[in-house]
Amino acid sequence: MKTNNMADLLKNEISKTFVCDLARDFGELNIEFRSGTFKRCVMRDAWTELELKQRIRRISGELRKHLPADLQIAIPLVVKVSKNYSGLKHLVFPDFIEQFGLETPDSSLEALAEITSGSSSEFAVRPYIESHPQKTLSKLKLWSKSNCEHIRRLSSEACRPRLPWAKPLTEFKLNPEPVLEIILPLLNDPSQYVRKSVANNLNDISKDHPAELIQVVSKNLGKSKQVDWVLKHASRTLLKRADPDILTLFGFTSPSHIRLAKMSLSDTVMWGKELEFSFMLSSQSQMLGLIRVEFAIAFVKANGNLSRKVFKISESRSAVFEKCFKKMFSFKPITTRRYYPGTHYLELIVNGEIMAKESFELVHE
Repeated sequence: MKTNNMADLLKNEISKTFVCDLARDFGELNIEFRSGTFKRCVMRDAWTELELKQRIRRISGELRKHLPADLQIAIPLVVKVSKNYSGLKHLVFPDFIEQFGLETPDSSLEALAEITSGSSSEFAVRPYIESHPQKTLSKLKLWSKSNCEHIRRLSSEACRPRLPWAKPLTEFKLNPEPVLEIILPLLNDPSQYVRKSVANNLNDISKDHPAELIQVVSKNLGKSKQVDWVLKHASRTLLKRADPDILTLFGFTSPSHIRLAKMSLSDTVMWGKELEFSFMLSSQSQMLGLIRVEFAIAFVKANGNLSRKVFKISESRSAVFEKCFKKMFSFKPITTRRYYPGTHYLELIVNGEIMAKESFELVHE
């Protein structure tokens, strides 16, 4: 059957074939494992209707019933079989440890570190942070010094206060200091994979504690190209908010010498089509210099209110006196945003300052 969207493509990775492969792999271990019963139990009750997470949960739940009751025996078996898989299929194994290993935190956390390179274990670590905070934080600090980049990344990703698709860590949203102790030594990590996680973690922190990130940037900016990249990526939310301190730290000064002209945009946009707009930035007194150019759209929500979203156009040091820009924004349906007809607003922003604002109508055909 032809799939209709990305969700179908993802969930179908956890297929009947995968369940049969698991049954075979566990059946080949030197334990009593009823492969046929396992397969029947997993595939029962409208399997095809289950979404990705539901399929993973059903498989890990049935593994708990069919593996030895002693977790000190079962978890090493899960780790062993996990080495045969990667990607989405591998998520079954950290999910098993997330659900059933909390009563044996020491061996469970070690297992999560061992298997994290197959996909990632950050979601599975988070319940341990809540149930065994001191033990888990000590483990995260130890992991941050690992020779393995996957384990170092795990130390950062697992403690993100606002990890996407995961329950927020409320304690760290209130007090990010334990997180900073783990991730700041990784600012200049040799692995881009790790540095990106650190940047995302710092960006999470900035949403609740902007002053903390500003302090980190002011203390560390200029130490290396790698560190500068981390700090810039970590500051993306504050830059979009036009935070004056973070703009100044990155050299974005007042655009008082710049004028915006020749602005043009569509008066009406059909739902599913594109908004087209263009404009020119110019200066008579000096070159444009370092400019961060953005646009914001105030989208109409279902209740008629507006929701503003900022998008970056470019960021460069412009050794010219004028520069033209042309941009399009698609109103084709996407899974992360719904569009509603009505009066929308477009803002053009330079170095955090709104230079122009115009309205346009989004209409259905």
